[in-house]
Amino acid sequence: MTNILKANRLIQLTIFSVIVRLVYLIILNFFVRPNFPIYPGLEGGNLFSVDVPEWYSRYSLSQYGLIPYRDYECSFPPLGVTYILFLCYLSNWNFYNFVYVFVPLFNFGFGTLLCVLIYKTVLMMWKNENLAFYLSLLYTISPIVVYAEAQHHDHIAMLFSVLSLYFFLNKKLNLSAICLGCGIMLKYFPVFLLPLFIKYLYDNKSKSYEILQYPIFTLLVCLFAYLPYFILSPEGVLYSYVLLTRGGAVLVETKLPISGASPWVALLKLGVPSILLIFMPFLVQLGLDLFLAIQKNNSQ
Repeated sequence: MTNILKANRLIQLTIFSVIVRLVYLIILNFFVRPNFPIYPGLEGGNLFSVDVPEWYSRYSLSQYGLIPYRDYECSFPPLGVTYILFLCYLSNWNFYNFVYVFVPLFNFGFGTLLCVLIYKTVLMMWKNENLAFYLSLLYTISPIVVYAEAQHHDHIAMLFSVLSLYFFLNKKLNLSAICLGCGIMLKYFPVFLLPLFIKYLYDNKSKSYEILQYPIFTLLVCLFAYLPYFILSPEGVLYSYVLLTRGGAVLVETKLPISGASPWVALLKLGVPSILLIFMPFLVQLGLDLFLAIQKNNSQ
């Protein structure tokens, strides 16, 4: 009986989330955007933020055979770039289809999945059905959250981050690490979860190989995601890191050497291989994990 009630709650939450997002989409597209074109200088004068048209104008270059990172700058990690390219392809490289149909619909779809996953994860952590339901509901009805979903894909990285937590709680560490790696390769911010997971494994008397296995699986996902772009243009991938470290405030030439004082460029000029620079944060984390694993092994 309890399982049936939980299932009904989950179905209700899913249906309500879909309806809310569709209503927001209709309001944004047909009522707010035409009357309040806050970016009138852009094609369509849309309200979804300046980012979405910029995505299209940049990534639509691929329809002419140009390749991200190599031929034009990208400040997103590779899965984020691939996601945007996929939506450009589905929209048949049409600006209005991309901005007003595929981006919000796909983003809202992932937002609905995130609501469901929040419910399941909170329920697993605190065993409180009401808390899980109302927290998910709060996320669902938040106008700020839904508006952000219409113009960015941070929530997709959040989806993989929460999914990694879900698998972590279920003690499926390899799946958790893979999901965390996917989240990092969509947007960089989930990388901050990695040391928290490692510390939890260390504090809860996990075996030394588990402490190392988790970041290695995460790193492998990042390596495989970057590999195709890195083979085509290591300098271009490194330049994406330069954009990240400099905040992307000043866009300069797309080929190295790059003007300005960037630590990545300075190390590159000293002869440090670009592959090491690109994965430096992960290598530092892996070194710390190796230290913890050795310490754990010695204590055992």
